[in-house]
Amino acid sequence: MKQINRNPVTWLPPGLLLLVMLSSGCAAMASRPTETTVKNDVQQAASEEASADAALRAGNENKALMGYVAALQLDPENAGIRYKIGQIHMRREDYPAAAQAFGDVLRTQPRHAGSLEGMGLILLKNRKLDQAGDHLQRSVALDGQRWRAYNGLGVIADLRRTPDTARTYYQKALALQPEVSMLHNNLGYSRYLAGDYRMAVLHFERALAADPDNRTAWANLALARVRLGDEQGGVTAFVEIMEPYRAHNNVGYLLYMSGQSDKARAHLEQAIELSPSYYALAQQNLERVGVAQTGK
Repeated sequence: MKQINRNPVTWLPPGLLLLVMLSSGCAAMASRPTETTVKNDVQQAASEEASADAALRAGNENKALMGYVAALQLDPENAGIRYKIGQIHMRREDYPAAAQAFGDVLRTQPRHAGSLEGMGLILLKNRKLDQAGDHLQRSVALDGQRWRAYNGLGVIADLRRTPDTARTYYQKALALQPEVSMLHNNLGYSRYLAGDYRMAVLHFERALAADPDNRTAWANLALARVRLGDEQGGVTAFVEIMEPYRAHNNVGYLLYMSGQSDKARAHLEQAIELSPSYYALAQQNLERVGVAQTGK
């Protein structure tokens, strides 16, 4: 009789084989998270997220960010938490980190309106107008309350020299957020670019009524007032954000660039009088005016 060579690894007595199979099965089950474990993690993640939300409302972004990261570790598929992380990075102007967070959301939820908006605004900042416009259009199509997306679309329209389209988008944003200074300033600048200086002044003034510390709106208001022939109004607006001698120099330069050399000279001389030892730039501009008047 031929001897059967039984491999000791593969051959075991039936009772012992059953015991090994049961033991292996228990080990495998122990290595996988149970439904109860997953449920507990999700509940804990919700608790961490709620605490982070409270920290954010209290103005503690660092604590909020740490809380959201902890929540995401417990519930890594939670797109809402990833989006909140992206928003914090966006406010901090950490655009690569924000883009990473929004991109992670969009890979699993391509119709997430908030992440489309965030990614669109980052693309706009990088002057990728076509991609930015696509993301922002998709965002407002999904959620018509996305005023930042409308504002971004307005900026794109202005960059493409289509002021009427830009005005439409800014007005949609203002219908949702009528007291946001930035929106009034952007609409005002759009009107300025279109040559409608009177309406530009009105919007800049509304921007400043909403936020008197909006330095961009003060500068834009000065530009528009000078364009309307109100040089002193331009100086008054500039003085809100700079020294008087700088304000007179800026108005003088604007007048010089628009061909009003006599008026320009008066403001440049005033700038030198206010700061004769320091403000050499006004002297240089005054020399330009002299050259322009003599035709040399």
